[in-house]
Amino acid sequence: MLLQSAGRRYSPNSWETTRDIVDQIFWTDLPTPVERDEILKIHCRKRSVDVTQYSDTEWNKFIDKTTNYVGSELEQIICDARFVAFSARQTGQPTIDELISAAANITPIAISNKDAVDEIRKLGRAKAMPVSKPALQTRSTPHTRTTSI
Repeated sequence: MLLQSAGRRYSPNSWETTRDIVDQIFWTDLPTPVERDEILKIHCRKRSVDVTQYSDTEWNKFIDKTTNYVGSELEQIICDARFVAFSARQTGQPTIDELISAAANITPIAISNKDAVDEIRKLGRAKAMPVSKPALQTRSTPHTRTTSI
């Protein structure tokens, strides 16, 4: 099994992308708002952060602030905000403003290493089997087959 991520640069022509050597290449794009919502809720549950304390409007505003973040960055937002909440009020329940501030203090890899991420996205669209909704929607299909009856 071979796993790759945006954290590791590679050449699109490397042996790792050769279908004769690798059985299957899977690709998932950056999380959509719905996926980010689920990822953040998972990390909140894991750390006993009660998301019902936030209104839908507040939570959606927070979700909007996390565009281009990957799962590990979303997890770090929750960890950082909890630290701030505990330092300020001796509670692990961050306010929505503390969550938004924690997000603002993290530069997503999709921005800080845009070229590498764009390269991976391009390779994924061209050579890999999409496994997430955004990846499925952006899949290039140069060899489409049509049938007429």
